[in-house]
Parts: sequence; C-alpha cells; structure tokens
Amino acid sequence: MTHALMVLPFDENALEPYISEETDHEDMSLQEIVKRAEGGIFSSTERGHSHNFYFNGMGRKATALSKELTGLFERNFASPEAFKEVCLVTASGVFGSGWT
Repeated sequence: MTHALMVLPFDENALEPYISEETDHEDMSLQEIVKRAEGGIFSSTERGHSHNFYFNGMGRKATALSKELTGLFERNFASPEAFKEVCLVTASGVFGSGWT
C-alpha cells in the first residue's frame, strides 16, 4: 500500500511565515527526529513513530507470554485474562481506545 501527501490547494509558501515551505529534518528517520526534536515537531513525529512501533508489533503468528510477563499480570491483575478484561472495559469508555 502506498501513501502520498495531498496536493495543497495553495502555493507551498502561501502560509509563510507561520508555516514554512521547507521540510525540516527531511533526511532523518522518524527515530532520529524523535531523539533530537522538541515541541510540535517532536509531538507530531512521535505519533508517527508510535504508530509504526504499534503496527510492527503485530502479526498473524500467536506467541506465548513470557514467564516474567505472566508473573507481572498475576501480581497486578490476578491473571492475563483479568488484565485483558480491565483493558477492554477501560477502552470502551475513552476516545482513542486503541491506545488504552
């Protein structure tokens, strides 16, 4: 799947000096920008990086929980299943539930 930026309905420099026509950090990876940027650039870049991290952690192959992670679930929620239930109930009540 390919994604492309939209064609702007105005000249690239039409919003100067509030929004620059130049792209900062165009030769850097998201991870590099997250490490170096501050403010709005950091915030926007971190969201993109978080989405990449989230989706790269998914797959079709089922995996088993490690003993350490299972122990943490048992210590804090009684079981992995109880933790899942808490997440589902919490997520159903918030906007952006995928991040619960």
